[in-house]
Amino acid sequence: MKQVTCVLSGILGNRTLSARLAEAVDRCSGPCKRLWFDVDVYRRHPAPAWLRRLSVYESEWVARRWLREQRIAGAAVVNGLTLALACPTRPLIVATDQTPALRWGSLKRRLVMSSLNARFRRLASEVTAWLPTSAAVARSLIEDYNVTPERCFITRAPQPFIEPRPHAPTGAVLFVGNDFRRKGGFELLEAFERRLLPECRLLIVSNDPSLATLRLPEGVRVLRGVHDPRDLAPVYRESDLLVLPSRFDCYSNVICEAAAYGVPSLATRVGGIGELLDECGGCSLPEGCNAAAIAAGIREALGPAYASRAEAAACFAREKLTLSVFDATLRGALQRL
Repeated sequence: MKQVTCVLSGILGNRTLSARLAEAVDRCSGPCKRLWFDVDVYRRHPAPAWLRRLSVYESEWVARRWLREQRIAGAAVVNGLTLALACPTRPLIVATDQTPALRWGSLKRRLVMSSLNARFRRLASEVTAWLPTSAAVARSLIEDYNVTPERCFITRAPQPFIEPRPHAPTGAVLFVGNDFRRKGGFELLEAFERRLLPECRLLIVSNDPSLATLRLPEGVRVLRGVHDPRDLAPVYRESDLLVLPSRFDCYSNVICEAAAYGVPSLATRVGGIGELLDECGGCSLPEGCNAAAIAAGIREALGPAYASRAEAAACFAREKLTLSVFDATLRGALQRL
């Protein structure tokens, strides 16, 4: 195999998947060089003020200037659509959780992503192999950008530990997410403020600064300062249900993390999350749901069918999320170099 350099996004939730991708490249083809695109790069290569209003364009602008300074040895494995558009190296393998044709979210986001279509179409024809996180992204690559199916290798979000522990529900509800508003955290919190779930308690794991000044209702706790998912192992083990009423999301790593501990999920079917819920036996919330709908969804998810939902989550993790499955998928992509 060719020598490989991993160009990795370290922004927000991307860092975990980026690290696992690089570790898998090490296992499959030998030690790789790692280049990390993180917030320090933005400080060294600040974009013009007018461009900072459009985060996708800002990211690509910064990434292009940063990559001009880097020495990429051999082929490149890139995590993220923005880095893929900015990376000049060929051959190229790209991991992504979206395409511009999957117009999820606000009107502004749809317009921005649509404007990337022409450049993304050229990129799609040049990439040696794609690592989409979901079947929805793979279908978009094939149907919208004429990528041949043999170049698509669906990865999901691999988990280093798969240790489901069956238990009866005790009312322990969990929310994990840093962008609290976008992920529907305030609507979930309102369900507890209005005491719609007196039999439940809620743990919020988030570093969102908006939570620092909130007065929390009885039965609600916030855990801050967590940056490594491995530190959440005790939290998942003690939880019954992950709740994620997101307004917009391309994918959800935390649903995969919860499944690895046999914890079922209740979430809106935005982006690739609907596909995840179908695979892991999770429950669905209507998009734009309010506190009452969330409370009703939680009560149903913790009801008589809870044990079968937890077992479905555990089976999904054991069959689809192990590192061995991820390595086998990545190995197929690397063999195309």
